[in-house]
Amino acid sequence: MLSFFTDPYPDELLYSVFARYHFYSGNIDLKDTLTELFGANSALPSFEIGSHLGFLCNALGGSYSPERLIHEHTLFPLYAPFLPDNRKGELLKEITSSDGKGIYTKLGIVAGSICKKDSIYYCSACARAEMERLGEAYVQRGAPASRCVNVSTSWAIFEKVYS
Repeated sequence: MLSFFTDPYPDELLYSVFARYHFYSGNIDLKDTLTELFGANSALPSFEIGSHLGFLCNALGGSYSPERLIHEHTLFPLYAPFLPDNRKGELLKEITSSDGKGIYTKLGIVAGSICKKDSIYYCSACARAEMERLGEAYVQRGAPASRCVNVSTSWAIFEKVYS
């Protein structure tokens, strides 16, 4: 069981939650964080969707459910309306209990797809507002959803590459 967790902000992407956890945990090695969160140091958190969420929710003592994390903190709800019901069920099961291999293929996302960003982008105005309000910035679900556009929908300014 985890002794603490960085509770997700409203509409925060899970990938961002995990990055904040890594920072606040004090872990030097990313593999230690992966083992704590997912039970395997070989787990690779997916930027848009996620995997191993059943293990994570058990480690959190039931304060979160995989369904809640998936629907409130991943991009799955954006893809779901375009998927047949049987594939949605398969994906939810895989996101909860598997290593995530094959999830993107089942979503219809293939390697080298058109308009795929190769970096994490953020809106500097949004980040500044979050820093003032929360003392830290985070990645919102809307940021990676605009796969072709690098303009903040909140502020109408160009997004910056996170480095």
